[in-house]
Amino acid sequence: MYKRERMKILFVYPNIGSGYSFHPSIQLLSALAKQKGYKTKLLHLHEKYGMPNDPNILISIAKNYNPKIIAFTSTDFEYSWVEELVRKMKESMPNVFFLLGGKSAIEGKDLEKSNFDAFCVGEAEIPFMELLDRLEQGKDYSDIKSMWFKIGDGIVKNPLGELVTDLDSLPFMDYEIFDVAKLLEVRNHWLSVQFTRGCAFNCTYCYVTADKKKMFKTGYGLEKYLRKNSVEYSIRFLEHLCKSYPNLIKVFNMDDELPVMYKQWWTEFCQKFKERIYKKYGIEFTCNARIDLMSEEIIRLMSESGCREVRMGFESGSFRIRKEILDKPIKEEKMIQVYRWCDKYGLRASSFTMIGIPTEDEESLNETIRMTAILKPYLIRLTFCYPFENTILWDYVTEHNLIDTAKYMKQTGYFEESPLKWEKGFDQTLMIYRYLFPWIVNTVLLPEEKAARYREAIELFKNANFRDKEILDVIISLDGDMSALTGDLEHYCYFERNTAYYHCKNKKTAIKVNDQPLKRLA
Repeated sequence: MYKRERMKILFVYPNIGSGYSFHPSIQLLSALAKQKGYKTKLLHLHEKYGMPNDPNILISIAKNYNPKIIAFTSTDFEYSWVEELVRKMKESMPNVFFLLGGKSAIEGKDLEKSNFDAFCVGEAEIPFMELLDRLEQGKDYSDIKSMWFKIGDGIVKNPLGELVTDLDSLPFMDYEIFDVAKLLEVRNHWLSVQFTRGCAFNCTYCYVTADKKKMFKTGYGLEKYLRKNSVEYSIRFLEHLCKSYPNLIKVFNMDDELPVMYKQWWTEFCQKFKERIYKKYGIEFTCNARIDLMSEEIIRLMSESGCREVRMGFESGSFRIRKEILDKPIKEEKMIQVYRWCDKYGLRASSFTMIGIPTEDEESLNETIRMTAILKPYLIRLTFCYPFENTILWDYVTEHNLIDTAKYMKQTGYFEESPLKWEKGFDQTLMIYRYLFPWIVNTVLLPEEKAARYREAIELFKNANFRDKEILDVIISLDGDMSALTGDLEHYCYFERNTAYYHCKNKKTAIKVNDQPLKRLA
């Protein structure tokens, strides 16, 4: 008997301007679709390792695959480019349904002016599968919750629907939709996984706060919003990946917002990871954490269980900014103690750091420099403060008219320049701190005779155009020369020629900070 082939779904992941990566939402939705017999394919866009950003090539591949629906994910940074690609694709594929997901892309966007047929405005597992079934069966889909649709000349905005509260009921993520071997090679054999959803905190700058605002307005509480797989499900999944990709995985990179906040769950997870993954396969893990949730006991357990690196954000060295602007009032004493414990137990502690935060001045920038020199994170990721739409910080900067609209609209990430308005001259000061950050830290961290060399180098680039790639190449080359001359002393240098990541070379546990005052740079 002839069996009709199930509908085809094409996912598009514009992984542009950032590290080559997996995408857990696509992997989960693909797994759900395959579970019901649907066919799935992925266009993984990346300027270096993935599909080229060439609409003609992408349209040709899409037409050859002949999907019924093309589902995009996007952040704010790719949204304009994605909209233009969809416009061109629709001209060639008028009968295909185009769907956009990805909360940061949808927040504040106008579906009526968009080229998409629909937005998924909530978590996608339930509405996406319902949409697939109705599209295949030719049924009306306009009332599916958590979806907004273009219907005729109007827009139907359905309320948020139910969430999947039992995460163990979901299938294992579909990794095969990605080129896993290539990703692991590019990512130094780090495989991304995720077992928890949501965060209990309300840091003003985090896109999670926009998500929570929307959910809580609809009546969801923390008990539905905060969810996690059971520890047993999580470990079984990791065992499945170890067997599926033998000898290819060195590190499981946990992309969860904050798994450490579930103390009992986290303790059990670390213990079972140690016995069933770390001891058996020799695979380590990395994770995100929050400084004020960390204790000596937890850090010791993580280190013994195979945790290679913990990523924590102290954001700014200014307590005033952390408290009043970021709603993250963690005391310096706690920050110092946690990083000391990490050094004690050999756990690499990285940091997320921001500059260009509203109300920031050079004094608070120097507080960030000094705090970096004191904490000495193993690796620093430095960004400009970027107010995602509908976050608490977004409300603040729009209320105070701080957004530079022209710069905000053209941004492709939060590494290039600040999207905020500043007093004359301070823009350049921010660029100096952003691109010469490791050198400025070294002026505080190193003894004076070594610090002077970095101070002189900073002077050379005070008026530089940091948007010029040739200038950045000169800086990176000079950084290598100065690092070699610094010898075996602890100091910061650019990590793998990346101007947004800084590595503490020759890191030791003892911390001594040069008490020379920082000079104004502009």
